[in-house]
Amino acid sequence: MFKHCFNVVMWVLITCFPATAVSANLNNTPNETLQDPTAPLGYQRKVSAQKSLVLQAVYLSASRSEAIINGQAVREGSVVDGATVIKVRDKSVVYSRNGQTGVISLRPNIVKHSR
Repeated sequence: MFKHCFNVVMWVLITCFPATAVSANLNNTPNETLQDPTAPLGYQRKVSAQKSLVLQAVYLSASRSEAIINGQAVREGSVVDGATVIKVRDKSVVYSRNGQTGVISLRPNIVKHSR
């Protein structure tokens, strides 16, 4: 008897609560964001205007030069997160964003020398 009641209660919980959660979110507007309930009162999260660029890999050969920046494969002239790739170098990439030129480099422990 107990096992049957337990199974019925579990079935009701599993089937009813997800539907309630989904229907509760239908009234939210797309631009509305939920506040973190653990954040202190009056806390405002700082939003950076530009995403930082992370160079993850560089591939150089006689016929092509590519890099992986923020998980995207790029070549010279490609745009990633608002930055235009100017030059792919051996251990770095030169880019331009908002009229300013910058360089991102591989972390030293990532650099592997070919034999």
